[in-house]
Amino acid sequence: MARKGSDYTSKCNVFFCRGHQFEDNKATVQAYKPGQVVNIVLDIINHHPWGYAVSFIIDLATNMAIGSPLIAWNACFKSGYPYPNSEEDAKKLESV
Repeated sequence: MARKGSDYTSKCNVFFCRGHQFEDNKATVQAYKPGQVVNIVLDIINHHPWGYAVSFIIDLATNMAIGSPLIAWNACFKSGYPYPNSEEDAKKLESV
């Protein structure tokens, strides 16, 4: 991973950057069966005007991503702010 800003720290876990850590959330862990559909609401708060946004499911035992990203957006969305509200809006902005 390339360093992109003065606030970068190598201690930042790439998959949990600004995310929740297992040690702080043991009481909120839930278990699901393979193939089970789980509806979620995901609020992404972007504190910087550059970079990528990606949403993963994390294996808390290994601190590793499971499978492919649920959704990912390209850096800066070419058109800048405002950021898209949905995958469909992101595709529209990327074509600008």
